[in-house]
Amino acid sequence: MALFSFIGVEAAAITAKRVKDPRTNVLRASVIGTVASAALYVLVTAVVMGLVSHHTLVNTGSPFVNAFQTMFPHSAWAGQFVAGVAVISGLGALIAWTLIVTETSRAIAQDDLFPRPFAWSDKRGTAWFGILVGTALPSLLMLWRLLDEFWPDGLHLLGGPERRDGRDTVLLLRDRPVDVPSVEASPRTGLATGS
Repeated sequence: MALFSFIGVEAAAITAKRVKDPRTNVLRASVIGTVASAALYVLVTAVVMGLVSHHTLVNTGSPFVNAFQTMFPHSAWAGQFVAGVAVISGLGALIAWTLIVTETSRAIAQDDLFPRPFAWSDKRGTAWFGILVGTALPSLLMLWRLLDEFWPDGLHLLGGPERRDGRDTVLLLRDRPVDVPSVEASPRTGLATGS
């Protein structure tokens, strides 16, 4: 049995401060959004399972392309259409999660539980610092991962990807990273000891 987690229901509550009549609209958005998502999941799964053979579903990584190719045989555009829909969906998710990260960090900063700059707003009420940090950090992490793919021996992070010989390394942009001594907990005291 498969169990799907509907993560994101709390997103409607996070942005409640910016919603007209939040008592009614946040409740409505949470309930309608959850029911609509569940119905869409069931409907799409049933359609794909009804259109594509079991053997194909087991061996494919793109069941939606197979479903469109079944509905429109001899069409070369099915793959591009599914890819386009995925890009639109990804952009929508990116915008939504940027808003959620920004609003969450703003609310925490306004309660003095997070650095104050996250509460900074421009004249339109946009938490620009939170947007900047919330987009810059993931972009840097993706860049780091991309560089690691194309330059595996030049970019390393302590505790991150291990070198080919299995030893951890420090973040350095050079051909030969510096070795870092491993740290283990002492069995007697539980404190960290270097080797």
